[in-house]
Amino acid sequence: KNTSVVSRTVVYIAEQPLEITPDPALEKKAADHFLVPDKGFTFRGRTAPGTVISVEESGGPFRARVVPGRDGKFSISIFLENNTGTYLFTLTDRAGRVSKKKITFETVK
Repeated sequence: KNTSVVSRTVVYIAEQPLEITPDPALEKKAADHFLVPDKGFTFRGRTAPGTVISVEESGGPFRARVVPGRDGKFSISIFLENNTGTYLFTLTDRAGRVSKKKITFETVK
């Protein structure tokens, strides 16, 4: 098993850092693949103020859009319907630059 427990991580989407503090903690399987202990989890994180974060489940109904506060902090709750899911994270900064990254989550159960 080649994983490590992640209590805080930074995912770079293009050049934009997206600092994530998952609850509960994730296990990082690869740079864009995380193992989660349960189907439901929350991302609490930080990015540049004014950045809009959109999350869309690939092939699924889940969609969320978050505009962080002045301090760049945000929170997104995700529930894995089928114990695994790939989500497209899209960050749009104040200048209108768009960065995208797919991240896969799967439960360890």
